[in-house]
Formats: sequence, structure tokens, C-alpha cells
Amino acid sequence: MAQKVITIYTDDLTGEESSEAATHTIALDGVNYEIDLGPDSYDQLLEAMAPFTKADRKSGKAQ
Repeated sequence: MAQKVITIYTDDLTGEESSEAATHTIALDGVNYEIDLGPDSYDQLLEAMAPFTKADRKSGKAQ
């Protein structure tokens, strides 16, 4: 018997299918979050976080 597995990548913000969606990790208050976003949604995330990331200090790489 043969089996075919199809993976459909979906943008978690818009719900749209996107072959370019990628998983992004965000950490806040010791909690790691993962979200799958297409390029446009990821740009929105970066824009929304920009005021905070410009004022923050990096404490190391998230694990």
C-alpha cells in the first residue's frame, strides 16, 4: 500500500494557505510562543513590535 502525505502551510493570523509561511518563535515573560506566518503577516508583527524592540536590550538567544 502506498501513502501520500500532503503538508499545507497556513498563516495563523489570516488563515490563508501560503507556501512561504514559516514558524517564528516569540518569548515573553519566560513563555515561548510559536506562530506560523506568511511574509506579509511577519512584516506586520515586526512593525507592531518595533517600538519595543528598539528600546529593549538583548539578553541572549532564545532556546
